[in-house]
Order: sequence, then structure tokens, then C-alpha cells
Amino acid sequence: MALSYGTNTYAGQAASEFIADMLLGGNTIAGNHITIHPAVKGKKIIQTITTDAVFQARADSFNASGTTTVGERALELANIMTQDKIGITVLLDTWQSIAQADSANDKDLPTDMADFVIDYKAQKIANQIDELIWRGDTTLTSNTIRKWHDGLITLAEADSGVTKYSLNSVGSQLTVTAISLGATTALTVSSTTGLYVGDKITCKNFAGADAATLNGLTFNITALTATVITIDATTTGLTITDNTDAAYVNFINQTNVLSYMANAYRVSREQDRNAADFRIYVPIHIADAYIDASLAVATGQGVNYEKQNNLVYKNIPIVKCSYFPENTIFTACVSNLHFGTDLVADQNQVIAKYMGDITVDDEYRFSAKFSSSVNYGFAAGIKMYRPA
Repeated sequence: MALSYGTNTYAGQAASEFIADMLLGGNTIAGNHITIHPAVKGKKIIQTITTDAVFQARADSFNASGTTTVGERALELANIMTQDKIGITVLLDTWQSIAQADSANDKDLPTDMADFVIDYKAQKIANQIDELIWRGDTTLTSNTIRKWHDGLITLAEADSGVTKYSLNSVGSQLTVTAISLGATTALTVSSTTGLYVGDKITCKNFAGADAATLNGLTFNITALTATVITIDATTTGLTITDNTDAAYVNFINQTNVLSYMANAYRVSREQDRNAADFRIYVPIHIADAYIDASLAVATGQGVNYEKQNNLVYKNIPIVKCSYFPENTIFTACVSNLHFGTDLVADQNQVIAKYMGDITVDDEYRFSAKFSSSVNYGFAAGIKMYRPA
């Protein structure tokens, strides 16, 4: 297969196809799990309206008895770019390894290296946009992925109108009565029954000068005894205590996931859970726990997921999100979640430029410029279970 070294530059309308691949290729958007607004010009207003119809006795004179409230939320675009330089040697190695795999499957790779660079970067950008959609946080000024705008989880956490539930029931909270620090960290609890190696636990309410090393963070269980949980947190030389037995850990796993799915379903508004576009959004480990729990009680959902990648609870799609906070369940209608961009903006740009003819550097320089924003319409239409 002949391989050419060229330069491809796309801007404005010409860049729209490539920008779409980069922005819309992540699981949340590609799976139609959020409403897309592809032509936002700087800012788009999402109108919301709530109303009721109060009946009253018939009378000759007009007497308003209903209440209608009109509100709005905004999609305000954040302009973002990503740039990189990639050596030809790295690209050739990658291209050749993919070419061998694709030839076995009768697939074609781009023969122009510039197109390959664009394809090579597109999926990575799509994945990072997926992370930004959910985990964006403008307070994280040193995080080059999340700082550009607040994501749906961040917005929901800050919104008093979104009902949020703590994981303090259904056997998902364990009090920590002792902690042993080191290369791994050991937490003593009353009993580890119902936990498994590989489960993810979220640490809360530890004390000490270095408590932030654990608090609010999630770790994998690497070993278990009857009363001790060992996690993959390095705490050697740190000052962390169990806060006089007030520290605790939260988890959702195979043992309690069915109960939490039932809870998430019950607390959702009837009008939402009966809507065709209602979804239950979860991180990968909760989806996997649901498969295991379903197989254990022979509901068929585990087998169904393995065969069709189509996991449901009471016929409601469960969305398996790669960039989602652990031990969190989020319910909403797709029509209530919004992603905005401008696919045909003049400032959009995608460039893959070979530098050998200019600087004699045997490398490609890649640049992409695009925009992104998220928001939701009705706070009351969102429910969350999460560690708190």
C-alpha cells in the first residue's frame, strides 16, 4: 500500500465533517444519549416552561387559577484548541500495525499520512469531549481537559434544584475504625461481607493534614480479610486518621446494585421514567456489577448485554459511561440534556501539516480548533445517587 506525505488544511465549512468526527464520536453523543445543538453561534438559550391546570367551579367572570413559569438556561460556547507534533517514526509504526490488522479484516487505511494523523487524533479528542461533557469543572484550572466549561455532573452538584441522594443505605456505607498507612492502605471496618476484590470504594470524612489524599477519591480493593479492606492508595509517611471512627467508605457493587437501580427508578418523576428517552447513566463498574448481579438472579440481562450490548432496567436503557464519577447513578431524559457546538464556525480549523519541506523536521504538526458547551433544561428532571 503506497503511503504519501501531504498536508491537509480544513477551515470553516470545509472543517465541519472532521470537527463532527472529533466532537460527536464519543459514547455519549454517538449513542444519542444527549441532545445535540450543532449550530450554536456563541450562545443559545434553552427555554423552559412549567405549568399546571387547576380546576375550579364554573363562573361567569374570569379567575386565573393556574401557574405558568417560564425560565431559561444557556449554552455558552467555550472555544478550545488542541495541538501536537508527532514524529514520522511513531506514525509509521502505528500505521503499519493497524494496516496489518485491518488487512486481515478487509478494511482500508488512509494512504495519505495527513488523513491518517487526523483520524488518529479524532477518536482521542472525541473521548476527551465525552469526559468534558460529564466531568468539566472550571475550578480545575490546571486540568487541560476539564477546565473549559462545567460538565453535567458539576452543574448538577451545584444546583439545589437537582435532587441528590447519598449512598448511606442499602448496605453501601461502612464506618472505618482504623487505618494503616503505607505503599497500600488498609482500612478496618466491622465486616467486609458483600465486598469483592476489584470493587471500587469512595473514601469520605478522613482527618489529618493529608486527608485530601483519600477524601472524595475512589480506589480499587486489592485484598480483603473479614474486617480489613486493602486499597491501592499510597499513603506512606502521610498524616491521615480515621477521624475518631467517623471516616467511612461508600460503594456500589454486585451486592447492592439491584437495590440502587430500583431506588433510582422510584425517585425519578413518573413523567420522566415513562418517557421514551429516559436513561440511567452509570460508570463502567456499575454497569458491570449490574451484569453480574443480573446473571446471579437469572434475569437474563447479563446475557442480553453480552450478546447485544444493550443493557436495560425495566426496559429503560442503562448508559455505560467511560468518563463518569465512580459509585454514581444519574437519571434524566435525553431531551433534558444539551450539548452545543458550531460545526460550521469560521474559526473552526483542522490541520495536519508535514514539516519536512519547511523545517526539515520529520514530523507532522496537528492543530484542531472547535467549541463545546453543555447544560440541562429542568433541574427537577435529574436525580443522582452518589457518595456524599
